[in-house]
Amino acid sequence: ENARRQREKAILVSQERQLAAAIKEENQRKAYEESTRQRVCAESEEIKKLKRMIHAAQISKVRGNQMMEREMLMEQQRSEQLRLDKMMEQERLRAIDLATEKERWLHKDRMESRKHLEKQIEERQQAKAKAYEEFLKEKEQIDKIV
Repeated sequence: ENARRQREKAILVSQERQLAAAIKEENQRKAYEESTRQRVCAESEEIKKLKRMIHAAQISKVRGNQMMEREMLMEQQRSEQLRLDKMMEQERLRAIDLATEKERWLHKDRMESRKHLEKQIEERQQAKAKAYEEFLKEKEQIDKIV
């Protein structure tokens, strides 16, 4: 039994060593492939050209997005300016309407005041004329007596 355990242990240790060696070999192969890939990429003019083209396309896309965003902002500003212009025009027209209405009211008030003054002048002239007539009557009466 002891011998069987030792054989199993030896087989297990052997399998573990083989597995460790296989993992190490796989890692070395992957590292070699990666370094080869990087070296090929670094040395290949075609790949360099493609990388430059990709980089230029990315820059172009970013620039395009920035220009589109700028145009959207400008359109928003134009819209806002049009809205403000419209609002200011409405305020201007409202102010003109108020000024016109005020002028009408002032004109009406002046006309009423003028009519009132003319009426007062007429009444005073009539009162003066009546007073003068009475003065003349009294003078005539006095002249008759004298």
